[in-house]
Amino acid sequence: MHSKAPLSMTHQLSITSKALFLANASRFADRPMVSQFITAKELALEVERGLDREGAKVFGAIGPIPIVKAHADSGLHHRDLLTKGILGSKVVAHMSSIGDGRSSQGSHVAGQTLLGSNISQFCAAAMAARPLVTVQSADGDAMTESTTLPDVLKAPIRPDIVNFVHANMAKNKRQPYAVSKKAGHQTSAESWGTGRAVSRIPRVPGGGTHRAGQGAFGNMCRGGRMFAPTKIWRKWHRKINLNQKRYAVVSALAASAIPSLVLARGHRIEQVPEVPLVLDNSVESLEKTSSAVKVLKKIGAYEDVEKAIASRNIRAGKGKMRNRRYVSRRGPLIVYGTEGAKLVKAFRNVPGVEVASVDRLNLLQLAPGGHLGRFIIWTKCAFEKLDQVFGSADEKSKVKKNYALPRPLMANSDLSRIINSDEIQCVVRPTKKEVKRRVLKKNPLKNLGSLVKLNPYAKTARRMELLAEVQRAKARQEKLAAKRKPTAAQVEGADKEAIKKAGDAWYKTMISDSDYTEFENFSKWLGVSQ
Repeated sequence: MHSKAPLSMTHQLSITSKALFLANASRFADRPMVSQFITAKELALEVERGLDREGAKVFGAIGPIPIVKAHADSGLHHRDLLTKGILGSKVVAHMSSIGDGRSSQGSHVAGQTLLGSNISQFCAAAMAARPLVTVQSADGDAMTESTTLPDVLKAPIRPDIVNFVHANMAKNKRQPYAVSKKAGHQTSAESWGTGRAVSRIPRVPGGGTHRAGQGAFGNMCRGGRMFAPTKIWRKWHRKINLNQKRYAVVSALAASAIPSLVLARGHRIEQVPEVPLVLDNSVESLEKTSSAVKVLKKIGAYEDVEKAIASRNIRAGKGKMRNRRYVSRRGPLIVYGTEGAKLVKAFRNVPGVEVASVDRLNLLQLAPGGHLGRFIIWTKCAFEKLDQVFGSADEKSKVKKNYALPRPLMANSDLSRIINSDEIQCVVRPTKKEVKRRVLKKNPLKNLGSLVKLNPYAKTARRMELLAEVQRAKARQEKLAAKRKPTAAQVEGADKEAIKKAGDAWYKTMISDSDYTEFENFSKWLGVSQ
């Protein structure tokens, strides 16, 4: 078969996102398809029965998606392209641009896909989006085996629970510490009392040394005890709810099957063929570290080990003086399924690599620091044992008593896609087009129109007030006119002369009749000469 360069992780993730988009597009099983195509429900039933169908097509979001039958020697079955067992009767087609289904040029190789230039790359890059996971060969041979994706890797991811459980589990490894019970009190100090111009703190007795007379016992004194001395009976450990611990482990496992979360945690998985990564059981028989390193290099996981080797540095704090001198990043986690497997000694000396049994998975290893997305390498027997240990969607765990996997509140979290689907839109009422404009509220005490709406009589009362005001103004003007003297303009010429003569006569009479004419100054003031 014509060989091609491996896809970059960015390209793989983009293809996976396209596949998930198509999965959401065809999730409604009862949606009618084009007449020449079968319905999604019929295809799901055929997939359940394991039937092959030549040229079967599902009508997806971007048109008909061909599902081409492969020969037995090609190693591709339509179960590789469809998801079965999803909640409800939906069928998920994890394909992007597959082409017309013609085989690419070259000879057929067992275990490889010959359905065009894109499909082999897509199937290698589909990551956790498909139900079947390829079992990688430890010696680099062709991949012929596959296993189903356990339901525990499709469980809901709860980083809040993982963080809470991790923080409490980490407290259970603490060693109690406390200061000495006698610290700060190993002297017979007494207070000097008042009257000596010093504070009343107890002071060290004696003489001949600088220590004599110094304060003691108090936390503000040099050599005194600390405030609230630490005790070894502090609450060091924490009890954790069992269901919470199991939920956290399940969430950490589910996050390890999502390439974006593994990359976000800092693992170098650009050259890894698939996530989750499953190796055949021959890995469990490895005894030498050199053999383990060769396996890691063949599957593209040694780059993550090199990252851990390069990150080894001296600790920043005082732990460097307490046998915790060096720190380094975490590498891959090897999970095996056979008790007493020899690979434990083979991998334990590789920097950054940890080994764990599938029966004893620890959250501190699955999510170091409470951060989801640990890069996990599974052996085939361990991967197939997950359904037995944690249970599946249909059965409870056979190992953990009365334990069932947590289920998400929504079978499909693509809420916008559900709301905008034809099935939902055909039953909801149309959007209301009425626009209710906000009206400015007017003060009826200042606005007559608003007042009339509240009290129709207000208009009549206002009219009566205006008429009364006009009448009052008219009466006032008449009253003032009656009191005022006529002005010069109002008096005729003849009347003016008569008035002047009468005034002069009155003035002369007043002068002549006055008894004060003999007074010289008063006469001068009146303007009369004697």
